[in-house]
Amino acid sequence: MKVKVKYTEDFKHLPALQVSILTDGKNYEPITLYSLLELIHWVFRSEDLRFPPEEGYEGRRQLFRAIKQIEEGNLPETVVRKFKCNKGTFDAVEFVEKPTEQEYEKLRKKG
Repeated sequence: MKVKVKYTEDFKHLPALQVSILTDGKNYEPITLYSLLELIHWVFRSEDLRFPPEEGYEGRRQLFRAIKQIEEGNLPETVVRKFKCNKGTFDAVEFVEKPTEQEYEKLRKKG
């Protein structure tokens, strides 16, 4: 899946980042909040299947803690190291466009 993260303005003309995915080989469509939440829902369920809480594993809780680390400002690379996961040799998501951390901080100061 190819993903673009680019600067835009919301309906109040405030700075925002739009996350879009390549849908048909040539057009990018924004990811809606509903789609993001549904994706998280299914990934949580997958974690519960792989690491069943009823067998003493954490299941979705560990993933939630990792997401919480991102919410607290940690970068994905840091979180992956902290949770001793590897990024994997095959990653289905390719970011074809995204702001650098410096560009993002500049946008934050703008808003």
